[in-house]
Amino acid sequence: MAMLTAHVQYESETRQYMHVDWPRQADYIKYMLSDAVQMDGLMAQTREEIMVARQAGVSYIVVFLNKCDMVDNEDQHELVELEVRGLLTSYGFPGDNLPIIKGSAKQVLEGGSDGSELGEHAIIRLVEALGRYIPVPAPTVDHPFLMPVEDVFSVPGRGVIRVGDEVDIVGFGAVVRTTCTGVEMFRNVRMYTDFKGQVYLLNREEGGRHAPIFNNYQAQFFICMTDVTGSITSLEGMEMVMPGDSWSITVKLVAPMAIKEGLHFAISEGGRTVGRGIVTSTLE
Repeated sequence: MAMLTAHVQYESETRQYMHVDWPRQADYIKYMLSDAVQMDGLMAQTREEIMVARQAGVSYIVVFLNKCDMVDNEDQHELVELEVRGLLTSYGFPGDNLPIIKGSAKQVLEGGSDGSELGEHAIIRLVEALGRYIPVPAPTVDHPFLMPVEDVFSVPGRGVIRVGDEVDIVGFGAVVRTTCTGVEMFRNVRMYTDFKGQVYLLNREEGGRHAPIFNNYQAQFFICMTDVTGSITSLEGMEMVMPGDSWSITVKLVAPMAIKEGLHFAISEGGRTVGRGIVTSTLE
């Protein structure tokens, strides 16, 4: 898939940030949250993306209302803000209390030296809100290590380590040079094809299906940055599940995956997300 992306690194007095931005794509929308808002209302995908943020376990959101320079009517700004807060509240976020910053990316790119509150000053307020509202996450050290790898590229002569090679250990502001004395591969990751989960089907207004699903429904399951074909082999006592409903299911994948209890996944068909879920147990 060809994709134009932008990677921007920046920092405040207390934190460092990595900002990744790309055009909206079906495969990546599952794990991205866009704050883009048109001044005539919310963009169509905003509801889906807020829902996906909740499904992915995002706890804190700071909203940037872009394009505020396109409308001079402050009342309309307030209406959009109220709509955003209501939408966030409906998905379990503290919509009445989270920060919402009004601004204009266009004014920032043009320099923002005219003193407008929508330009550079808005970005400063946004970064301040990020540091003030979003706490520093505590590292999870008591769970098994699991790191999704989206793709692997082999470049001749690069990335190869042999016993006896000198290597640099980089981290925490220091570089330590040492020698590789051995390479081991443990291969102790548990792989599964069958699991039970709790799933929510998006309704038509959320960009999902307009028809129910039945036993043996086949779709793509997006797990740990990987799309894998699978089927819902059991609806746990139900003949069908309607869009907008949440239910327990049993899934069988065509290929084994590293799956654990509590792992989030998305269901897609035809390149669009139609459901979201969480693994409740794995099956041998």
